Amino acid sequence: GCHGAGGQGALGFPNLVDDDWIWGGTHEAILHTIRHGIRAGESDEERVGMMPSFGGGVLNTGQINDVAEFVLAWSGRSTDAAAVERGKAVYAENC
Repeated sequence: GCHGAGGQGALGFPNLVDDDWIWGGTHEAILHTIRHGIRAGESDEERVGMMPSFGGGVLNTGQINDVAEFVLAWSGRSTDAAAVERGKAVYAENC
């Protein structure tokens, strides 16, 4: 996948396991990025970059929250172990 199985990043895709978050590393910021993506021109809410939007029919609100918890777990900041497990599966299927 784009960010790698463990979120370590790849050429052109950010590392998600360090403390340097381009668009913010809070739960809300991660939810926004997953929901709206990082592409120019698709909505007023998105950011400029290559990540597609997973909101609007690709993932539901619960799945987006679970993926955000999974991503937060890489840096030891998740607070919901059950969501992390669900998010791991969603991430593997979509990211």
